[in-house]
Amino acid sequence: MTDVQATGRLLKRAQYRNHRAMERAPGKGRVVEHRLTAAGKKMLAAGNAVALGVATRAFAQLSRAEIAKLHELLLRVGEVIE
Repeated sequence: MTDVQATGRLLKRAQYRNHRAMERAPGKGRVVEHRLTAAGKKMLAAGNAVALGVATRAFAQLSRAEIAKLHELLLRVGEVIE
């Protein structure tokens, strides 16, 4: 599943639970655009805060040099995937 698909599923779930996280707006031609509402932006900020906390704890034991090396390796892996 891609990030876009995962985000879409989360937004649909939020809409189903009546959280009004997004709104549909007409785009060019037959395109329908989706935009975050104020409630959706608030949910996104809360989710980002949780993700940042998890990442901070996960990488707390690594030195700056180790994090830099990990970043370099992940970029190399990403090049192969693309």
